[in-house]
Amino acid sequence: MENSKNDFEFYMTAYMYELEDKLNNNSEKINSVHFQFDEANTDKELKRFLKNFILEEKRTIETIDCVDEKKVKHSIIKNSFYIDDVLTPDDYSNEVKEEIKKAKANCVYVNPDLIFKISIGGEKLTEYIELKSTKLDRIPGSSIQQISPNEWVIFVKHSDSGIEVITGQYKNTISGTMQFPDRSPRPQVSYVQLKDWIQKYRIVTTNTLVLGEDLLADEKLKLLGDWQQYLSDRWMNILKLKKKNKEPWFNNNLRKFSKELLEYYDSLSDDEKEKFKELIANNIEGEKDE
Repeated sequence: MENSKNDFEFYMTAYMYELEDKLNNNSEKINSVHFQFDEANTDKELKRFLKNFILEEKRTIETIDCVDEKKVKHSIIKNSFYIDDVLTPDDYSNEVKEEIKKAKANCVYVNPDLIFKISIGGEKLTEYIELKSTKLDRIPGSSIQQISPNEWVIFVKHSDSGIEVITGQYKNTISGTMQFPDRSPRPQVSYVQLKDWIQKYRIVTTNTLVLGEDLLADEKLKLLGDWQQYLSDRWMNILKLKKKNKEPWFNNNLRKFSKELLEYYDSLSDDEKEKFKELIANNIEGEKDE
């Protein structure tokens, strides 16, 4: 096997599918887990459960192959993928934290929920895993500055009717809604959104995992890649449309600010208007040299 990044992604796709399937077939074991409902929602007990479950019952891939969105088949070599260890935040030494900082150099540092230490084709690799749990559907996701779009997510839905687990990449959990304001924007993630993606683009036939082409993926990546532009576009739409009966308080504040901005701009001479626009443009981070 060529140990390319794409090869690893197909192995991870197959492994996470099989892990999801095994967890759902052992849902009675997850039922014993105490889910945390405070503001921190750290789900420490769930993390410990998943660590033990994986190490005891799901370290390898069985026999499933993977077909990508271009209909190319990728054969998964049985037992060539192995979970050497699973770490929870309680296991993170200073050395592990330094590794996380280097791997997530472009993101704000935060402890991953789980870390998979993996052997594949003679290589040793590390995969950071997000864990989400909910009783309903939509919950605030991670801070936009912490998100890695292709990071894997284990999503656990627990209710009076039972437990269901689904897995997928973070970008496919995004619902398209982002609350504002916050210390840092947190794009909403949705259990139903990920489940809908799975039903459309992840199909199992004759022991083969078939992945479909998601034509909307670029829109989700746009939100994550340039979230400030995403919010700017949304705010412009708020100003252009008629006020609704029930809106967040920020919409009214946005209109008041925009009115004040326009009145100030109208009071300027043509030369002052150009200088004012230039001042704003020069103060936009990342656009000074464009």
